[in-house]
Amino acid sequence: MRRGFAIITLGVLAACQPAEPDQTAEAPAETTAPPPILANDLLIRHDGPDLGFRWSAPADAALEPDLFRAIQADGKQALQHALDEAKTGQEEAAKAGFPYSRYEFDQRWKPEAETPQLLALSLEGYSYTGGAHGMTAYATAIWDRKVHTRLGSWDLFTDREKAQAALTPVWCEQLDAERARRRMGAKITGFDDCPPVGEMVLVPVGYPQIWALKIIAGPYAAGPYAEGAYEISISPPETLLSLVKPEYRDAFVG
Repeated sequence: MRRGFAIITLGVLAACQPAEPDQTAEAPAETTAPPPILANDLLIRHDGPDLGFRWSAPADAALEPDLFRAIQADGKQALQHALDEAKTGQEEAAKAGFPYSRYEFDQRWKPEAETPQLLALSLEGYSYTGGAHGMTAYATAIWDRKVHTRLGSWDLFTDREKAQAALTPVWCEQLDAERARRRMGAKITGFDDCPPVGEMVLVPVGYPQIWALKIIAGPYAAGPYAEGAYEISISPPETLLSLVKPEYRDAFVG
């Protein structure tokens, strides 16, 4: 939210005669401005023998301080949870007589969409707590700038089930095309089905209007771990645009 600041310069009025101050006049009410968001606020970091942890937010998040404070609080909570997990991991490794492998957590928010009413961010998180490999997970945060409320991705539509049904055909078609490209014709048993779009991460994309929806399927959701995540950006079909809530229609192209 942008705030304007008015600066009033008072000149010296020599012609005015000084008078006793008006004791009945009320002093202007004092307002407390929210603390500014500094560059250091955009990064939470821990680097020790027990744990490597990094959380970061883009400068765009500072456009909406309430949203930023909410995701920053999540980041601080994630750090404490990671410290607790690392301590438990060290204790268990010591009891079993195994060497301890340092735990790693990495959470990075990035901007995806900004319109006069909506601000959308996506989160890519990585965690390693021993084992053969780490794991990647995704999330999104959408902020309604008019009513100062955090939304879920499907809150943009009048009917969640109908919206998913409208998006499913194009999602499955483009996912299959991308899987065929990566696999170069190879068949992988167990990863040929199209996972339900409602179980994927959905995030709007675009500035100054939303022109696409990005669907993110993490490892194992649409393919084996070695294939990584699938991120498919889809131009919303007319059947889906017709289901956008009236208050958000201006945010979408078309």
